[in-house]
Amino acid sequence: MRIAIVSDLHANLQAWNAVLTDIGSSRIDRILCLGDIVGYGPEPAKVLESVHRHVHAIVLGNHDAVVGGKMSPGSFNERARELILWTREQVGRSAHEFLGSLPLTLVGDGFRCTHGSFANPAAFDYIIEPHEALEAWQAVSEPLLFVGHSHQPGIHVLGSSGTPHHLAPQDFGLEAGKRYIVNVGSVGSPRDGDARASYVIYDTSSGSVVFRRIPFDLDAFRAAVVKVGLNPEHLPSLRRDPRQRLAPVREQLDFSPATTAAEEAQDVVEVGDAMQTLRRSATRWRWLATAALLLAVGGSLAAFAIAKSDRPRPLAIPAQPLDVNSSLVPLAAGGSLLPGLPDRVGEDGNVRPWRIVMSDSRWQSAAASADSFVLRGESQRQSLRLEAPAIRLDNETRKYVLRGEARRSADFEGHAALVIDILRPTADGSAEEWVENYESVEFRRAGADGWEVAQRTRDLPKSTRQMRIAVAGSFKGELTLRNLRLTPAGR
Repeated sequence: MRIAIVSDLHANLQAWNAVLTDIGSSRIDRILCLGDIVGYGPEPAKVLESVHRHVHAIVLGNHDAVVGGKMSPGSFNERARELILWTREQVGRSAHEFLGSLPLTLVGDGFRCTHGSFANPAAFDYIIEPHEALEAWQAVSEPLLFVGHSHQPGIHVLGSSGTPHHLAPQDFGLEAGKRYIVNVGSVGSPRDGDARASYVIYDTSSGSVVFRRIPFDLDAFRAAVVKVGLNPEHLPSLRRDPRQRLAPVREQLDFSPATTAAEEAQDVVEVGDAMQTLRRSATRWRWLATAALLLAVGGSLAAFAIAKSDRPRPLAIPAQPLDVNSSLVPLAAGGSLLPGLPDRVGEDGNVRPWRIVMSDSRWQSAAASADSFVLRGESQRQSLRLEAPAIRLDNETRKYVLRGEARRSADFEGHAALVIDILRPTADGSAEEWVENYESVEFRRAGADGWEVAQRTRDLPKSTRQMRIAVAGSFKGELTLRNLRLTPAGR
């Protein structure tokens, strides 16, 4: 069963409709909501009506509790209290009764849900620090717990060491002997610096949890906020509009049409005789056309020569993809199926045992040191790829853990990520085809000393014959890599 788990919609109809559309196209069997359907946002009645129609089970959030008459608004700060009291006036008695009837927790097969913390669900505590996660685990027995409330997606993991670890949001598969607390983030009011709506998909059959980020119409949401008389500056999702970070690439129009007679053009010919002008110009244009043709021929030859000299110079070393390795034989220490990063770049540009593919070798290069590898680019328009040998998959092992670390130079612009390519049969089964960039794993979790971490546990489709790992991107600046690893899950 595939379950969509949402939380903290906060009366944001535009975000909820965007998430609902994504859910509808993702083969979802059930929808669970972890509370705070209302509060903050401008359209509580419409969102509540839609949730009542589409969501299969709901837990009580603290905003819902106030509207449902189960909690005093005194614990809210002044701004939130004004908004929740305004919200209570926007919905009728049946909505008050419905929200007041919601349970504090939901229990499933091997998982449990609440809005805040399991230590005392009615208090709506947050789970942010490690000791708060431990208190939640001690209160219940299920290995997988889902929460919302903080509006910040992430994961707490407890293994055999007994020490909880916090991870940035990333897709993962459940592992025996480990316990998880998953904060699904917020649909309507994200607070992690990303304005997109957040939710997760839990697949009970494969034991996988996938995070989803969905953009929604910020302008329509802002208009709805203004329409009901609320202040857009009080809503985090509007304060973090990502478009504000985009620099203008063109100047705005510097001309405004005349609005008075004095501003209009003066002493001009109102109407000209088109045919007279055309007849007078015909002879002159024939002569000019001949001259223009001669100039065009010469100009084309010159332009061709210039363009030819400025064409991109793609380069792949070696030219063909590398030989296939068996997935049963680790190629590096620690059981990694990936070979160690190159410790040198050959005179011919090779980076064996890896393969490098440049879209323009004039502006791209690679360098190596004892413990890291550096990719350099001079333009965000050019792609660069460091590719490992393909790995032939056996029939038993389908779940792998991919991990790597990267550090960007101060002038880095563009993007780069770990990518997974897979080889699988074509739709008619007559051949096999490589699907490049089947999955992308971003370097985004902060590590030590400026290094960013990319990590993903991936359960590959049974039809996959081979897989290939690469670092791919289009960027200006330097990307330094280390500790790229691929290991079978559970080993």
